[in-house]
Amino acid sequence: MVSSRQITVSIGLLVAASLGLMAQSTSGGVKGTLSDNSGAVIPGASIKITGNGAERSVPTQADGTYSANGLAPGTYMVHAEYPGFSTVDRQVSVSAGSIADVPLQLTVLAAKQEVTVEADAGPTVSVEPDNNAGALVLKGEDLQALPDDPDDLSDALQALAGPGAGPNGGSVYIDGFTGGQLPPKESIREIRINQNPFSAEFDKLGYGRIEILTKPGTDRFRGTVFTNYSSAEFNSRNPFASNKPDYSNRQIGANFGGPISQRSSFFVDFNRRDIQDNVVTNAVFLDPTTFQASPINTAVLSPMVNTTIAPRLDYQLSTNNTLTGRVEGRWNERDNNGLGRYNLPPPYSDLAYNTTSNSQNVMLTETAVLNARMINETRFQYTRNGTQSPGNELPQINVANEFISGGNGFGNTYGLTHHYELQNYTSITHGTHTIRFGGRVRRNSDLSNNPQGFNGTFTFTGGLEPVLTAGNQLTYDANGNPVVSLISPLAQYQRNLQLQQLGYPAAQIQALGGGPSRFTIQAGQSYVSLVRWDAGPFIQDDWRVRPNLTLSLGLRYEIQNLFNDYQDVAPRVGIAWAPGRAKNGRQKTVVRAGFGIFYDRINFGPFESALLNNGVNQVQYVVDNPTFNYPFIPQLSSLSPGQNVINKVDPNLRAESNIQTAIGVERQLPWNTTVAVNYTYDRSNHLAQMVPINTPLPGTFDPALARGPANGVFPYGYAAGNILQYQTGGILKQQMLLVNLNTRFNRRISMFVNYTLNFSNDLPQTPSDPYDFALDWGRSNLDRRNNLQLVGSVVAPLGLRVAPFVTIRSGAPYDVLLGSDLYGDTFYNARPAFAASGACAGGSAGAVKCSPLGDFNAGVLPGQVSNIIPRNYLTMANMVSVNMRVYRVFGFGPVRGGGGRGGNNAGQQGGLSNVFGGGGGRGGRGGGRGRGGFGGDSTEHRYNVTVGMDFTNVLNHFNPAGYQGVLTSTQFGEPTTVNTGFGGGFAGGGNGFAGVAAGSTANNRRLEFQLRFAF
Repeated sequence: MVSSRQITVSIGLLVAASLGLMAQSTSGGVKGTLSDNSGAVIPGASIKITGNGAERSVPTQADGTYSANGLAPGTYMVHAEYPGFSTVDRQVSVSAGSIADVPLQLTVLAAKQEVTVEADAGPTVSVEPDNNAGALVLKGEDLQALPDDPDDLSDALQALAGPGAGPNGGSVYIDGFTGGQLPPKESIREIRINQNPFSAEFDKLGYGRIEILTKPGTDRFRGTVFTNYSSAEFNSRNPFASNKPDYSNRQIGANFGGPISQRSSFFVDFNRRDIQDNVVTNAVFLDPTTFQASPINTAVLSPMVNTTIAPRLDYQLSTNNTLTGRVEGRWNERDNNGLGRYNLPPPYSDLAYNTTSNSQNVMLTETAVLNARMINETRFQYTRNGTQSPGNELPQINVANEFISGGNGFGNTYGLTHHYELQNYTSITHGTHTIRFGGRVRRNSDLSNNPQGFNGTFTFTGGLEPVLTAGNQLTYDANGNPVVSLISPLAQYQRNLQLQQLGYPAAQIQALGGGPSRFTIQAGQSYVSLVRWDAGPFIQDDWRVRPNLTLSLGLRYEIQNLFNDYQDVAPRVGIAWAPGRAKNGRQKTVVRAGFGIFYDRINFGPFESALLNNGVNQVQYVVDNPTFNYPFIPQLSSLSPGQNVINKVDPNLRAESNIQTAIGVERQLPWNTTVAVNYTYDRSNHLAQMVPINTPLPGTFDPALARGPANGVFPYGYAAGNILQYQTGGILKQQMLLVNLNTRFNRRISMFVNYTLNFSNDLPQTPSDPYDFALDWGRSNLDRRNNLQLVGSVVAPLGLRVAPFVTIRSGAPYDVLLGSDLYGDTFYNARPAFAASGACAGGSAGAVKCSPLGDFNAGVLPGQVSNIIPRNYLTMANMVSVNMRVYRVFGFGPVRGGGGRGGNNAGQQGGLSNVFGGGGGRGGRGGGRGRGGFGGDSTEHRYNVTVGMDFTNVLNHFNPAGYQGVLTSTQFGEPTTVNTGFGGGFAGGGNGFAGVAAGSTANNRRLEFQLRFAF
């Protein structure tokens, strides 16, 4: 355990460092490839970079590549020399957050010399900490392999990042900031995935980190205009929909950038999406007049309009200071929210509602060159998000896992959030050390009004209910006990309607097994406002101990308000070693290992619930087996205080901590190929749990009766209500084997392949038995065993480019659940037991459910452990999705210079070069180097037109998802929805079904036409 004195000393050292010069991760840099006049690369040469009072020397690697990071914005001279060759000098400009690409070529001298040259450059291995071969860097032309649709793009990036992001998914940084939304692809300059996973600069797990950098202004006027179009006639319908509404996706956009003056440049992006999306209901409905059950598989239009405007300005304040400012404005509208899955569309319900939202995001970055070896960067971000959803307060009927009708349950819902973020980072180069240190402070505020649940909801769950005679009388066995049988929620609801029609009173209907299983309602205050602060100082030293050995040591400290936890010290260690002696700068094998502790902040949710649902500000009642029937809503004063739900926060709350270790080998292969094999182990402690701490003591509760003073012994007394305490006692253990292959096989074929073998176990957020957490230890929702992604580019005849994106993934696990409250804790997450051998000889009967997935016994008792179904016992179907982009670039107009698209012409532009970025050119034909290289979107001509088609799930493969695991559902063991084409989400769902990704499921296969003009 860390002592308070150690914590004080650590904080003091980090704060003292932060008051000096602080670190920077996105300061500029220079990279390139050194070759001879025949095109062969030259390893082991010396590259010297001078300018702005700085001087750096770096060698070229085995493939002739070199790189120098941590350079301040400004003009530099790049000098290259090698025995037997003439020297060469190139002037280049560097801007904040960009890496200028400067290819160099030496000419062989007349005198005879023996030199070693290599073939065309490609992916390489290196002992640099941010050059791990398992990382993926996409920029410029490489981005063509990714989808244009922002939802699909988000899923694709999550898929590429892989399942190594721990329990809360991957982390996304936009221009170094943690707030904001994914920008349109046209405004993205570079995407880095899983780079330098153990850096102390980042708070989240390194595997699964996605860094996005937006485009700066350029030294010439550049621009792009594009449109994408998709329509229902070109797409296949959702397999669960009996109809096919007129789905369409129209996206238009443009961006334009260039110089303003010798000291400034600009870039502005506009994007508008008009989507006639579909939401699909897959429910079983019971007609209240005919009592006939029938499936409702209906797709309903859900129009959505998103508009984004994002200008950016780069300005050189002085010789050593550069300012970058970016502003985003977003306006979103969506109709027919609240539909889909079991939620019935009109005219069966009034669940649909419309949502409008808007957000503004301001990002400022100032970069200062303090001296030849020190660079300081200060960043500030402000983000505002506002949403509004007018609803209704009509009562609701929930026939669990069958259908939901009635009202959506909320009135005027609105929310407003403010996000402030301040960062200050510094980079120092001192001999063989690169030191980074700095800190980040964030302030988030949330103001919301959410009167959801104020309408009242009647829920039918089914379960073990009495068997009735034809005259609606109880039947008894030979011992005089009522005979019970497992019935579905739909059958329970049907019994309720029939007995109501016959005039039975509500209490008698309940006794005959036809009444609602539960009634819930909320009332009182619905507005809440809360502010959260957090801070994270760090220090990092990347020490080049020897040319073939790099040691990275880092320390980070995390702290936030709202709860008392001051022990979150996060050490990081990384090592990269190239065994053997390098020959001509060649490193063919690199061994990497790392260890780090990462902390996750706790958001507003549990604290806001505790402020509202304290039994005074807001009251929430849960009534089991109510003796009043829909549509009768009782007076709140008639409800028992013991039926009130109270939310509390554990006073011993801890921040979630993730302890991650990794070891792996990277190998340089022939044909410009690298392969990396890594083993990682992650143990996550203090995961969130919601524990009902006033659950009746073991052996005192009868699940056949309602929770009440006569049924159970309550630790805090029945009158205290049902107390739900937010705790952090969860655990996750995850082991993964990651294999990455990156190749630029030749000038026409490049490919990145990522395979992960994943094993995950954890505890759920809510225990099925609050007195026996160990009963739930088992497969995590993250446990998708095999995951494969392939992204590539193939140059076909006639100049066509084919960019496939293939995802093959094992199915997610899901639970087998009873669908009833077994412990009196108001949760429906208890599991059945395996049925006895031969119990299904005559089919399902009594408490036994017979199915192709197994035979299950629903007649379990509270505290029963033997023969219980393990958690996440079932597995949904595998996912196979082949997505493909096919496009052709047509060039016309004058031929451009060697700087290439987005390049720098610093020598001709003089003072302008200090503020222009863009990452430099790759020469006239593009093609990419390093870990990118997935294709080209430009020619050597000034003007380029790209015509393409984007196929999502081109094989029209059925990828079922949303499997139903509740034993009493008529859809038990069946899928209820589909996975999207990229299937970015890795976490499964709770409550008996597996989760799905967030992209549109309107079409199983989708074709999108694309037209793009760049100049």
